[in-house]
Amino acid sequence: MRGNGAGSDLRDLAVKYGFVDSNNEYDSMLHELNIRLAKEQMGSFRDTGQADIAAVEAIDDINETSNILSERLKEWYILNFEDTQLKGEELASSILGMKIEDNSDLEIMRSFSSSLLEHTERVNPSKNTSRKIWGI
Repeated sequence: MRGNGAGSDLRDLAVKYGFVDSNNEYDSMLHELNIRLAKEQMGSFRDTGQADIAAVEAIDDINETSNILSERLKEWYILNFEDTQLKGEELASSILGMKIEDNSDLEIMRSFSSSLLEHTERVNPSKNTSRKIWGI
């Protein structure tokens, strides 16, 4: 289908005014322009998709690290106190609420628990999502 502009054929106008030398050159130029435009459009989709994938992978890595750190917190708690069924967010909250004074390990665990809870809230503000990440 040939484009019309103000009642004139654009191909004929392009040739008439020296924009192109022939109909074939016009067709070739139009073809190349369409390919370039399609590639640019696809590139923007690809870049957006890659950015989204990278963001999801980064969050997955952060969540995996948080899970490992919460496991270490539980191990540390058991070494210093007693075995517990608490884990993740519940354990961190319990440690923050403990009323033991002058225990340097507990103070470090409190700081660690506070950081983990803050991270969980920052990365996953939904309570349901944070429970899923902590495995509870």
